[in-house]
Amino acid sequence: MTPTAVYPRSNFVRRGYRVFILLPLRLCAFVTTLGLLWVESVAHILLCFLLNVRLGPRATQHAAEEAGTNSRVAFVNDWLKLRLNAEYPTWFMKFHDTHLRVAHFAAKVALFCLGYSKLDVQGERDPQADVLVCNHRGIIDALVLSFALNQVPIFVGGASIVELPFLRELGISLDLYFVDESMRKFAVYELRDLLSPKSSTRRRPLVVFPEGSADYGTSLRTWIHPGCFQIVSAERMQGVALTFQGLGEFSPTWPLSSRLHTLFGILFFLAQIPSNRSRVEFIKPKVAENATREEMMEDFRRAIASALDVPVANERGGYDMPPVSYTHLTLPTKA
Repeated sequence: MTPTAVYPRSNFVRRGYRVFILLPLRLCAFVTTLGLLWVESVAHILLCFLLNVRLGPRATQHAAEEAGTNSRVAFVNDWLKLRLNAEYPTWFMKFHDTHLRVAHFAAKVALFCLGYSKLDVQGERDPQADVLVCNHRGIIDALVLSFALNQVPIFVGGASIVELPFLRELGISLDLYFVDESMRKFAVYELRDLLSPKSSTRRRPLVVFPEGSADYGTSLRTWIHPGCFQIVSAERMQGVALTFQGLGEFSPTWPLSSRLHTLFGILFFLAQIPSNRSRVEFIKPKVAENATREEMMEDFRRAIASALDVPVANERGGYDMPPVSYTHLTLPTKA
């Protein structure tokens, strides 16, 4: 029996097109785009360093000495505060704005290379919301959210990113705020400063992931960062429900704890799929007027879980909602 007797010829043609034409073209465009962005990011960091020789680290370095904070994380965040408070020369701030626009364009190109030519964006973005609370699926979240928001927001990430080459340089140049374990006491106050009217980034929202690490989306786990709900009031916050293909299909989730070759495997697989799907839904949970930060966090968690239609996991490892059918998470494709 010949192979064509088992698999139609059209399947071999389709497979050959994906592997030998689509995959090489997309990977070349993906690597070239992010490679050029990385070079620009390194140039951005070098300029920051030269300017910092004159300006010098101030408050964060002192806080690091007082609280025993990771000195590398503290120094990077000090650069961020100087940039956002417009203490750098005007010409550099214009270069920084241009860098953000280039990064936003690069995010769109990178998503296109991974098969995300169009996103399903639902709900209305609240222009008054300074903090966006989102469930965490993986490293592609940053690309998808930048696409959906039509700008590169300020992401809050773990200090482990500082140890990852390539991602580290991109994060530093794009104002990613790194949170070390020992910084939680004063991180809330610094994040408030970033959103103050005097800050040069007042027009950019802050994106937080209270889960702390990426999850495969089968349920919404217990959130471990209630401090995210102390930055601003509930009126200035909005929930974001993010999902990719439905369960049972390929998931682009890549936790930072995974090995790097797993990430390459995900990118390799995504680039072979002609059209991938992702959904971003903006929601506004109902929060009681005098709610505590824990109550506010739970209201947001349940609202996002409801938008995703997945169960809410509790601390005992069970579910506060019965498991449901997940087939609806697969977005319909147009004929």
